[in-house]
Formats: sequence, structure tokens, C-alpha cells
Amino acid sequence: MQERGILIYDFHGAMYRTERLLIRTFEARDKQPLADLFSSSNAMEFIGPRRPMTEEETRVWLENQLALQQIKLTRFAVELPEIGELIGVCGYLQIDGEWDFGFYFRPSFWGYGYATEACICLLEKAGELLRDDPFVVFIAKDNVASQKVMKRCGYTPTKLVTRAGEQGSYYTAA
Repeated sequence: MQERGILIYDFHGAMYRTERLLIRTFEARDKQPLADLFSSSNAMEFIGPRRPMTEEETRVWLENQLALQQIKLTRFAVELPEIGELIGVCGYLQIDGEWDFGFYFRPSFWGYGYATEACICLLEKAGELLRDDPFVVFIAKDNVASQKVMKRCGYTPTKLVTRAGEQGSYYTAA
């Protein structure tokens, strides 16, 4: 697999540029695009609380990300440079002592390959970002779109599990 993503800078996080995307740390200006993402029942069906989030919940979520990214690795903002704003979230988050890879995008940006492009970049950087720590990719059984993204990234389902009461599969590199 050809390596994608050029490292622009590195401090507590990293910033990468792919062919069409900028993968970066969160900024205060991301509040409105995140509110658009988190208020969508379609986007939230398989993430977080499994329901649309309020503006207040989005504000708190962003504040937590802004603080967290100063001290450790967390998920990244995915920006479409041609419009200059966040279109999604992608990357690694430590959950219950285990690195979890996840991604979610604003519905108006579904179907253009942006999730696949961001995922490929950050999956290829796993060793660098996680210092070779292992990570998991869990996709819910009913989340067909994310299953397709992972397959396009070269990952296949390897183990059927129930995680936080939800059935799905762990995916690993083929």
C-alpha cells in the first residue's frame, strides 16, 4: 500500500495533508461544523450517545477535545481546504485503556471518498502516532457504510463481538 499523507508538523498531535484533505487538531472555529455533524440523527446513529447532540453538548465536546489534544493523542479534525472548514472527525482515542480507531463525517460530505482518504492516511500512520501500540477498529453490525470504508482501506472483519451492548466486528488489516 502506498503511503499517503505528508506530515506538516508534530507537537502533541500531528497534522497531515492528503490529496484533498487537511487532517489537523481541533480549533475553536470547528464549533459550528461539529454542531452540524452532531445534530444529525443519521450521522449519530452509530457514534457517541447514539442520538443527536445539543449545541451545549457539542460545545462541551469541543472544549474537551481542545484540552485533551494538548496533553495526548486524540481524534483529529478533517478539513476540506477548498471550503476551509471541518467536514469530519477521524483517528485514535483511548477508551478503557485500549486505542480505538474511529471516524464520522457530516452527511453532506458522504459519498465523496473523504472518509476513506482520511482513514487510509491515519491507519498508515498508526505505528508513528501510537508508538506501535495496538489498536482496535470496531464497526457495528448495521453500519454498512463504515464497513465499506474499512474494506476500501484494506481491512476485513475478523472477530464478531458485542461491545457496549452493540453487536459488530473488529476489523484488521488484510
